[in-house]
Amino acid sequence: MKRISNVLLIDDDFASNFLHKIFLERLKIIDNIHIVNNGKQALELLFDKSHQPLVVPELIFLDINMPIMDGWDFLDEYQKIVGTAQSKIIMLSASANPADEKKAIAHPCVFQFGSKPFNEAKLLHLLAQIKMSDGSNT
Repeated sequence: MKRISNVLLIDDDFASNFLHKIFLERLKIIDNIHIVNNGKQALELLFDKSHQPLVVPELIFLDINMPIMDGWDFLDEYQKIVGTAQSKIIMLSASANPADEKKAIAHPCVFQFGSKPFNEAKLLHLLAQIKMSDGSNT
């Protein structure tokens, strides 16, 4: 499996971040895992004041419901800065609201929608989908 330089977890739930980090580390293909608690912190990690990229993650796991800046607001700001997604954004929710999934899938920056918490099987399936969308055979 191809190495991944940077992954960003954006979630205010410590347990979700902890589990997702463990699952990602077990794959032994990720160099850096960055964790922030809301969309505002994510934007501060990703871009400097002049909107130049500081960190460009290949994967972003984005929770919907967070304080300060939720997932929807993050997506809007991210899209204003980069246009189309430079990262594969996986929107996550613990909610079973079908409207959230529909809205996420319709957003041009979102690659996939998933329910929290992720498990290793879901993560491997997601990585296989990313590999196929990139046209990679490695």
